[in-house]
Amino acid sequence: PHYAKRDSSLRLVGSEMCIRDRAIAEFDAAFEINPNNPDALICKGGQIALSGRADEGIELCMEAIHFSRNYPEWYLWEFGITYFSAERFDDAIETFSKMSEQNTDTRIYLAASYGIRGRLDEAARCLREAFQADPKFSLDRIPEVYAYLPEKDFTNLRDGLEAAFNASTNKTVVRIER
Repeated sequence: PHYAKRDSSLRLVGSEMCIRDRAIAEFDAAFEINPNNPDALICKGGQIALSGRADEGIELCMEAIHFSRNYPEWYLWEFGITYFSAERFDDAIETFSKMSEQNTDTRIYLAASYGIRGRLDEAARCLREAFQADPKFSLDRIPEVYAYLPEKDFTNLRDGLEAAFNASTNKTVVRIER
């Protein structure tokens, strides 16, 4: 989402370039300048979650929301990704559902989360909405677009999206390969 890119570019760069440790070190340096920066806290939370420390990431996201009670909506994106990485799919669904801008990425994570939880009608609906929101969207592009995800998170995304797609077509026809 455009608002997430503006304020969490370090997370995206760190994720896509697989340099999470450096991104986390940069956030730590930012905290030396301003230890109460909720934007840096929420972004570091997402980055830490993607590095395999999801519970710690959730704590940082909660701390950011505590610091900034009127937080911007893009915090929900970071928090949703962190919950997804922690395999707390019901929390991810609740968090992503609060977002007023339901873009393709949000719908993909919602579809996967619903699919994993076995809520297949909702998963299929979110996947249809993702296709409607972006006519160029294709399941074939999932491995490329979500290459930044660690293997566990990609597997969960893949499995949830396969369940969503197969539910929407009433047959088992798709397998997403990385």
